[in-house]
Amino acid sequence: MLLSDVENEGEENCRVEKKNSESFAKSATEALADICEEAEEAFLCEESLDYARASNLVKEEISACRLIPVLCGSAKYSAGVEDLADFLVEFMPSATRRATDELCGVIFKIEHDKTLGKVSHVRLFGGEIANRDEVEIISPYSISASQSDDDAVEAEKKPPVKEKVSQIKRFAGAKLSDSGIVKGGDIAALCGLPGAKTGHFIGSLAVSENAKLVNPFLRVRVTPSDGDALKLPTLAAALGELSDEEPYIDAKWENGQKEITISTTGKIQLEVIDNLLKERYNLAASFSPPTVIYKETPASKGLARASYTMPKPCWAVVEFMFEPMPRGYGVSYHGRLPSNQCFYRYQSHIRTSFNSCLEQGLYGWEVTDFKCTLIGGEHHTIHTHPLDFFVCTPMAFMNGMSQLGSTILEPLLKIRVSAPAELSGKILSEIVKMGGEYDSPVTRLQTVTLEAVVPVATSMDFPARLAVLSSGKAVLNQTFYGYRECRDGLEHINPRRGVNPLDRSKWILYARGAYQKD
Repeated sequence: MLLSDVENEGEENCRVEKKNSESFAKSATEALADICEEAEEAFLCEESLDYARASNLVKEEISACRLIPVLCGSAKYSAGVEDLADFLVEFMPSATRRATDELCGVIFKIEHDKTLGKVSHVRLFGGEIANRDEVEIISPYSISASQSDDDAVEAEKKPPVKEKVSQIKRFAGAKLSDSGIVKGGDIAALCGLPGAKTGHFIGSLAVSENAKLVNPFLRVRVTPSDGDALKLPTLAAALGELSDEEPYIDAKWENGQKEITISTTGKIQLEVIDNLLKERYNLAASFSPPTVIYKETPASKGLARASYTMPKPCWAVVEFMFEPMPRGYGVSYHGRLPSNQCFYRYQSHIRTSFNSCLEQGLYGWEVTDFKCTLIGGEHHTIHTHPLDFFVCTPMAFMNGMSQLGSTILEPLLKIRVSAPAELSGKILSEIVKMGGEYDSPVTRLQTVTLEAVVPVATSMDFPARLAVLSSGKAVLNQTFYGYRECRDGLEHINPRRGVNPLDRSKWILYARGAYQKD
């Protein structure tokens, strides 16, 4: 090759690199305009940020989780793989930014291997784990369970759950190899953690500040496709195993029930679960149409009381004060009685039983958004058995819900629609029909953007309706928004699992193990 040819090739490469840089800077300026004032000012002036500044801003916004990069490619055909690797190295934040000296990591995936058993894929941010080490497993639910009220009674302190790591595997392409140790900043597969689930933390909660759980708002009933009730335990065990891998599935079944219920966020997840049941467990299941997961809250302030003094020997009296709170408050528990009125260990039993009562309210839904204060309770030094308060507390809870009334809360979605401006009227009409509330539309370059909050119950088929309405030209983004008082005027009832404590006689027998629901 001649020297002149080498120089020409070098100049051509420089021109291509410069053109790519200018294209990136222009695209980055446009993408950042909605979230960065500097980029917005440049965009409005029909200018572009220089490449270095655009790169730094992209890195900052990605690190702050305000910008989500999307790259296209195919690993099967090796298309775009190199570009993806280069992008990860140049723009994605380094793992060291969250490094800590203490043992800290998150379980991001669970697999079940025929040879290794349960395999927990861990991203470790700090510390190190070696074979045969015992590690502490922390549920993400313990984060949201903390109370912000100064006078709230803290949850009962329980010893941390520690489990022993039997093997540590490291990734080498598609294969796993023995490692023996994993250190902060690495990813590894840990064997021998039976209680681990996707989303659980290891060691400490130092990296939990951005942890978010999926909010499933649909519930589906699952039965064996051939209707054979003898297959229910096997199906329940398989769905329970899948719940470890995807906690939002939350499979629930009690012996004696003729169906299993699972949570889901849509039809695609159901298709995935159906395929997993067939391929992994050789089970065929039938799924009911999805129903909305509602919640409930006490309708007014008042007392919730019950006494359990017959038949002897037993003696337990529990009295609460329920107070409704704003949406999104959650549940807080307050109050501590003198020990000579009710032993502290019995008050601990009341608190534990109260937490389990929250799963099913007057209409069978989870109870939330209220403050509970323990204002009264009694024990008997001779007749009281420690389990008496586990019998009495659910009766007091349900008596309060029955006397005060229960308000049904419906889940909401926040939607953002971008469509041709001429469709704004029709889309707003659809939002009104769904019972939604919307902000003023924003029109820009013949495209209208609308934001609204709509009930899940009326909007499940909205994506399909929007696609037909816009001939596929509209773009829809929807996220879970929260709950509000149900406005459709219907009575939404969820079948209760187990015996209702309002049926006092059956409940006492059921709680004492002398009665089993058919």
